[in-house]
Amino acid sequence: MSLRDRVEALEAPGAGPGSPWAARAGGWGMLAAALEALPAAALVPPPTVAARVERAFLDREVDGSQRLGAAALARELGGSASRTGAVLARLRALRQQDPGLAPLRTRFAAVQRLSAAELEQAREEARTKHADAIEVGAWWRAAACRGMDTELFFPARRDAAAAARAKRVCAACPVRAACLAAELAAPVGRAPEGIVAGLVGWQRTRLRVAGGIAANAGAGRLLADRDLTVRAHRRARELGVAPAAAELATTARTLLRAFDRWGLPVLPPRPPRFATLEQAGEAHALARRVGIDAAARRLGVGYRTLRQAFARHGLTWPPPRRAGARPVDPAFVALNPGLLVPRGLSGEALAARVRRQEAFDVLGARVVYALGDENRTRPQARAWFVAQRARAARRQALAARLAPRPGPGPATTPPDPQKGALP
Repeated sequence: MSLRDRVEALEAPGAGPGSPWAARAGGWGMLAAALEALPAAALVPPPTVAARVERAFLDREVDGSQRLGAAALARELGGSASRTGAVLARLRALRQQDPGLAPLRTRFAAVQRLSAAELEQAREEARTKHADAIEVGAWWRAAACRGMDTELFFPARRDAAAAARAKRVCAACPVRAACLAAELAAPVGRAPEGIVAGLVGWQRTRLRVAGGIAANAGAGRLLADRDLTVRAHRRARELGVAPAAAELATTARTLLRAFDRWGLPVLPPRPPRFATLEQAGEAHALARRVGIDAAARRLGVGYRTLRQAFARHGLTWPPPRRAGARPVDPAFVALNPGLLVPRGLSGEALAARVRRQEAFDVLGARVVYALGDENRTRPQARAWFVAQRARAARRQALAARLAPRPGPGPATTPPDPQKGALP
């Protein structure tokens, strides 16, 4: 269930659009717009020394045919000579292996070499290029990460350098606000992962909790929001604590903690689902007809709830419903006169007879009888028959290996044309 559906479920009937919770639920747009207004310099650090060395290597040594010196380039870029020399050596080795330098020509690698001003310029150019797609709501077509490997945006938890590289792509994205809005409105797990709109998981969780729009329904947004907790309390009074917790994608324990935190009255225990004998009898009849599991799914309750209801009203436990054999079409019997099928058999008996005869025709009598012996109810007998079949298979394999193979026939020598034909 989306965030908007949860808000509609929690809002009391007749509540106007100006209610505090409705305004807070729509706050994701304001948060996303605020992020969109931030410049790229506020989101990502400047390019690393390695990225700037890569740019100088591509611009001067590859395109300009200028041999770069590590010491002079280090002084120009403000890095150490040893680090600059190591990066240059790696780039030159890569050029020997791949003269086209394909790893450095990707969009992901190119973004790492852009400055903050160039990231802003790239974002404006992409917004102009994909203006039609953005206007019709297909914002994902203009995403800067489109076509890139998704693994690049799910770095290891402690890999800050990989996270910074992913954030630089988001800084050049023209639809960062729409991407963040979709992420905040979508139901996620309790520990969101990955880089979305330039933010890591804990930053997005902080936005959800602070704005009261947490789609993952952590305990923080209930413990920090009395208005939402009151509405959850109202919903729990109507449906029960567990169903209300399910609507909020949280747990009943979290709801009870929030109710206690804000001093809300303790909810009285709800009457049992099948309080009358008539209700329990209808559920019992349904369980006998379709099976206990299917009845529980149709009624929206658990297996234990039905069991308690039947025991409370003195109803017997329905016998397990076994799936019968598939019925045999009468046309099949008419088109196969060779089948030895006695008349007057029920549907299940006829199906069993046809399946048995089919097994004899396909597998043979010996295999069918062996499988029947292995399906005996006594475990000792089943183990003995299975072991017997395994020993017989080993004996047959050994006999096949030791059996003499027929050799080739006597070799015949072709006649020599120089000696004439044979008499």
